[in-house]
Amino acid sequence: GGGELTGRAWGVGGVVHRALALPAGVVDPARVATQLLGPLDEALDGAERIRVLSSGPGASIPVHALPWRGEPLILQRPVVYGLDLPTAGWTGTVARGGALILSDDEAGGAPAEALAVEELLASETRAVKRFDTSHGQAVQIREQLGLNEHFYYVGHGYYSDAPEARRLRLWPPYPGGAASEPSYLPLDGVSRLEVPDILMMPTAPRSVVLMACASGVTDDRTSRGGLSLAAAFLGAGTRVVIASTRVVESADAYVLGRGLHQRLGSEAETDPGQWMAHGLRWALDHGMRAEAIAHYRVYVP
Repeated sequence: GGGELTGRAWGVGGVVHRALALPAGVVDPARVATQLLGPLDEALDGAERIRVLSSGPGASIPVHALPWRGEPLILQRPVVYGLDLPTAGWTGTVARGGALILSDDEAGGAPAEALAVEELLASETRAVKRFDTSHGQAVQIREQLGLNEHFYYVGHGYYSDAPEARRLRLWPPYPGGAASEPSYLPLDGVSRLEVPDILMMPTAPRSVVLMACASGVTDDRTSRGGLSLAAAFLGAGTRVVIASTRVVESADAYVLGRGLHQRLGSEAETDPGQWMAHGLRWALDHGMRAEAIAHYRVYVP
C-alpha cells in the first residue's frame, strides 16, 4: 500500500505546495529526502530558518535529520517543530538567567552529567540550582521550577504503572503522548512531576531540555499527536523545548546535553533551531553518533 504526504513551504514568495507519494513504512532517509525535500529545494535554499508543522504519519518523519545537499538539514538551516499552540504570555518574577538542573538518581551517569552542565552554566555567572531524585526535595524542586528561566532534566522518562493508568492507555489520547510512553519525571522516590502538574504551573521556564527517552514522542492516532512532556511544557508557556522522540542511548544524550549548554543564552529563545544546530555540531565533534540526530527535536509553540 502507499500513502500520500503533502509538503508546503511558506515564504516571502508565497506558498510552494507538493503532494508527495511515499510507500507506507518507508524508512530510508535518502529516499524520503528525495520525495519530501527535493520538490522544495529552491524554497529551502532561500530559507533563513525552517518551521515544521506535521501531523498524522508525517509527524514521525525527522525532517531536520534528512539529508539535503550532503548533510542533515539542521546542520545547514535552523529547524524547529511547531505544535501550533496559542502563544501564551509568560509572566512571573525569576532570577535573572537562573537555571534549574534535575538528575535522575536511577539513571547511571546522570548525576555526573548534571554536575558537568552545572559547571558550564556557572562559568557564565548564572545562578544554578541542582537537585537529584535521591534527596527527597520535591517541594523545593517544584518551587524552583517556576523561578528559573531554564530547566534541564537528565535521566529516565517514566509512565504510570498504576492499574487505572494501564486501563486508560487502551484508548488515545495518552497522557505521555503514546500508549506506553513517558508521562512524568521523578522528583524523588515518591513524588512526580506529571503532565497535568506541568500544565497547571503558574509560571514556566522559558527554555527546557529533556534528556530522557521519548520525552517528545507523538502518537499519530490522535489529531495533535497526544500530549508529551515536551508539549505539556509548551502548553504551560515555555518558549522552546528540546526533547527526544524515541528510546535513546545515554551516551548520546549526555554529550548532546553538554553541547546544548556550551552557549545557552538569548539564542535559546530567539533562534532555537540555531541553538540546537550549534549543540549538535559540538556533540558530533565529541562522540555523538550521527544517526542520533534524528532522535532529538526542537519544539516551539
